[in-house]
Order: sequence, then structure tokens, then C-alpha cells
Amino acid sequence: MTAWRGLVVGAVAVAVIAAASAVAVDAMTDGMPPGHGGGGSTRTAAAAPDADAAGPSPTRAVDGPPIDAGARVDAPAIDGSEVQDPGTREDRRTAGVPTLRPVAPVFAGPFPKSGAADGALVDGYPDDIAGPFRGDTVIESAIVVDGDVMQVTLTARSAASAADVRREIDARWAALTLTPVPADGDAVTYRGSGIALTLTADETGTGTIYSVFAVIQAA
Repeated sequence: MTAWRGLVVGAVAVAVIAAASAVAVDAMTDGMPPGHGGGGSTRTAAAAPDADAAGPSPTRAVDGPPIDAGARVDAPAIDGSEVQDPGTREDRRTAGVPTLRPVAPVFAGPFPKSGAADGALVDGYPDDIAGPFRGDTVIESAIVVDGDVMQVTLTARSAASAADVRREIDARWAALTLTPVPADGDAVTYRGSGIALTLTADETGTGTIYSVFAVIQAA
């Protein structure tokens, strides 16, 4: 009987010790942070962040119609009347510049033969260009042809003053649409298409002696 009581007392003591241990373990786990249970493998998942609290998303679309990145932008149609024909386009470099017409050569005929004469005009001399004035006396004249260039010379005497002779030659050569060119001293020089002329005049005791020299190029 005594042995049976000892077994019962021992079993009760073991049960009490086990219950006390369980209570102690529960007390310890209640004071620990979540996820750190004693011996347990279960962990509490972290809460997901609030999307609204994190602020607007950087890829959030702006209000408005959707934009197609591959859409083609068509250029406005151009009426054919707005396109200028290249053939009629004005060149700004020559805008406002008058059109120059070809100038006909002063001497268009064939060259005469070379020659010289005293007291008269040599045959073929270009009288209308470099001849003496009416009433003047021819002292000498000459023509020299060299290839496509002809040189003519005239020496004559006039009763007019040297100034009057120069004015007369100015009027004649200007009427031929020649251009005056500055010259040395009192010489009168004109140039044109394929021609250059010079006159010099000096007053002497027997009147004004003048000389005409011309260079003419074949047309």
C-alpha cells in the first residue's frame, strides 16, 4: 500500500512539473516580439507599404487623350500654285540689274590693205570714225593691219582752236556710243566694242595740228 501511494505521488508531481513548465513557456512567448516565438517556425509577414502614402507614381499618365508614339504627322497639303517654278525663280544676285544688250562693233567691215598717203586719206581709211573734220587739211594718214587688228593714224590741220577740235571729236565719238576714258594732259580718249581712239591737239602759228590714233579689232 505504501508503494502504491509513492507511485501516485510521483506521477502527480511529474504532472505538476510539466504543467508549470508549459505555463512558463507561454508566459515567455507572450512577452516576445511577433515572429520570435520560442521554437516556432511561423513568421508574421511584413505589412505592404501604402501606395497612396508613398506619393504619385513617376509613370502615372497625365490626363488627356492617349499618344501613339508611332503615329505619323502629316504635313499640310500645298497647293500647286504655291510652288514656284524653278524656271521662273528670280535670281537675287541679278535682281534689279538692267539687262545688257550686246553692243555692235563700230567697225564691222573687212580690213583694208596696209598703206600710207601724204596730203590725203589712204584707201580704206575709216573716215566716219577717225577722219578729219570738214574743211580741215590732211597732212598724212596711214593704215597698218596685223592679223585681226588694224591701226590707223591721221595728222591734220584746222583753223579752229584746239578746244573746239576736242569738242568736235567728243561729239563724234559720243554719237558712236563710245565711252570716254580719262587721259593724260589734254588728250581725248574713247573706247568701245573692239575699238580705242585718241586725239591730241596743239595750237601753232599756222593753225591747230591734231592727230588721231585708233586701234580696231576685227569683229
